[in-house]
Amino acid sequence: MTDTPPDSPRPAPWQRQMLVHLTEDGWRAALRQPWTGEIRPCLEHWAERDLPLVVARQNLDNAKSALATPAGTLLLGLAAPQCWGRRRVALRVASSHLTMRSHSGGSLGDSTGRPDTPDADLPTRTDRASGVARRGPNASPCGREPRLLPSRWPSLAAVVAGLPAAPAAWLALPAQLHRVGLCARVYGSHGWQHLTGLAYCHGASDLDLLIPVADHATATRAATLLAAIDDEAGLLDGELCFPDGRAVAWREWRRWSQGATRVVLFKSLHGAALAEPGEAPCPNPA
Repeated sequence: MTDTPPDSPRPAPWQRQMLVHLTEDGWRAALRQPWTGEIRPCLEHWAERDLPLVVARQNLDNAKSALATPAGTLLLGLAAPQCWGRRRVALRVASSHLTMRSHSGGSLGDSTGRPDTPDADLPTRTDRASGVARRGPNASPCGREPRLLPSRWPSLAAVVAGLPAAPAAWLALPAQLHRVGLCARVYGSHGWQHLTGLAYCHGASDLDLLIPVADHATATRAATLLAAIDDEAGLLDGELCFPDGRAVAWREWRRWSQGATRVVLFKSLHGAALAEPGEAPCPNPA
């Protein structure tokens, strides 16, 4: 017996916030589009270094929208760094032009909520040309570049360890999550900065977390811990990600768990909807 309603979509291989890479044909097709201003050099940088794109929410309802995603395509995005205006770039790509790096747990980590492997153990790809930072006339205008190209968002531990002035509460959070059987990955400005080696963050940049949770009780445990850390250090944001692909802001879940609201906003690959947590299919793993 399943908790999923009969009219729920079949599980998709893609999820919001999942990182994917384009094939060489995919990048050629993307760069043939009439990009203007700062977007084209940004995309050329991404293509040359095989940097990842993130799966966005798919727009299936409005066929006339410029961001509509007809069958056989996927809407992807990237956030440009400071040197390219911090623009948000959307690309509609043929599914046949996508590839993912294969490792346990996908881009978000283990969907059961168990801690996943350290970043040092993840398969990575070196830069196509040399695997090291480029110099000379083709060097990036944005400064240093990554030696390795990971295929999923970096772990919280890796990100906070690399921050020059991380609050003590942030530094302690990976171990606190681990003690209750949870892990976190970082997206947003800190995630992109860690992945690309380019400048995204400023002093007031939030630390955006993706935390896989197995069930409602686990989500409440995670939200309670995050609330305590946020009270101490602040600037803590992010989502709790359930096994069915739906996600909810941890702050919303915290308010629901305290009885302050009856519904929360669940986000998924194909949209977002307010629902009572008991109505949303968040099955426990077998």
